[in-house]
Amino acid sequence: MKRGRIQPVYVLSSTKERKRIRKFNKCYAQRLPFGHQTQIQIDHMVLNIKGKEIRQFSAYSKKDKLLVTQVYEKATSQTAAKFLTEEVLQGLLFNVKEIQVNGSSKFLGSFEQACQDNNIKSLVLPL
Repeated sequence: MKRGRIQPVYVLSSTKERKRIRKFNKCYAQRLPFGHQTQIQIDHMVLNIKGKEIRQFSAYSKKDKLLVTQVYEKATSQTAAKFLTEEVLQGLLFNVKEIQVNGSSKFLGSFEQACQDNNIKSLVLPL
């Protein structure tokens, strides 16, 4: 700055504004108590490999750091239910009590019926 190569920047100071606190009236997903071990997160994504679209379903256990994945041609509630019963429930080392999914319509219908058949509570997150 003494040589004139760098120009000083003046910061405009304003009065302190009060920070707004966000209030949530309706909670969609509920936090689990500390030490809760039986919740998994199920997601899916679309992969484009050599011009062909495939859908990958993933189930992740945060506590155990376990991941179960499978690839399907379609992402429907039937394929989500098939992934749950054939891959997730047989692939994980513990009994699943709760599943957290996003609010997509792909997880409605057969998937929710598969959750009820296996006594699993499903938590649907908003989109």
